[in-house]
Amino acid sequence: MKKLFAVSLAALLLVSAFAFGALAEETEKSLLPGADAGWHCDPCGSDGIMEVTEENGAILFTNTQPAGWPYADIIFAEPVTASIENDALVFDFDASVQTNITFLLPGDAEFPLSCTAFKFDTYEKESGDIQTGTYKGKITLKDLVEAQSNYGKNSFPTSAIDGDTVTFTGLKVFSSGANSVTTVRRLGIIVSDSGNDPVESVDPVESSEPVESEDQVESSEPEPVESSEPAAESEPAAESAAESAAPSEPSDNSGSGLPVGAIIGIIAGVIVIICAVVFILKKKK
Repeated sequence: MKKLFAVSLAALLLVSAFAFGALAEETEKSLLPGADAGWHCDPCGSDGIMEVTEENGAILFTNTQPAGWPYADIIFAEPVTASIENDALVFDFDASVQTNITFLLPGDAEFPLSCTAFKFDTYEKESGDIQTGTYKGKITLKDLVEAQSNYGKNSFPTSAIDGDTVTFTGLKVFSSGANSVTTVRRLGIIVSDSGNDPVESVDPVESSEPVESEDQVESSEPEPVESSEPAAESEPAAESAAESAAPSEPSDNSGSGLPVGAIIGIIAGVIVIICAVVFILKKKK
């Protein structure tokens, strides 16, 4: 029985090491504030009006008009700084018609997610707008800062880079086209557990039923397009968001539930406790 206890304890220590590693790897800095965090909504010179709402943990950016290319933007209360060499950007979102997710950076600079590091080819060539589809993937920050925007072929702004770190100060999200909805489930920075274990880029999940750019509405003069994924019915939150002047901390929309490593560690711990109880009872007999 002593041997069994020793073996179980050794197994617990081994599994716990993997569990702590999994927990560290899943550390995430969110770049997606909640719907009531103080978004500023701007029709952007068109007839479109943006609404920002929240549903099932996702943030919905809805163009309520039959045309236009409005956006909503926000400045983070605290800038998000991350390691260029070790960390990565993670994203998961839908575009019912067209969207453009843009990072706000120090020095009044901007850089779009629609860039050469974004491995999807479903974007409107003349504007860089991302077309209808579901997009999920991970981009290392090293690849991001070395990328060029799909529209204009602009390099990543150097004002956001300080040595081996890059800083994000805010976010801007467009929803272009008739009654279009951009649904963002996740947008954040995955932080590596150590400098010797960088987060690697992964192949993106291909968007479902991508629409060719020729069939899409141009961003500057969007025609009415029937949304393939109509906006979910929810109470508008744009008015209260626009009235809020103070920016807010980015919310944690990285999802719920324990990491697999943590679950394994808990199970192993329970097994060891059971073995210890049996050992003690046997010894008393």
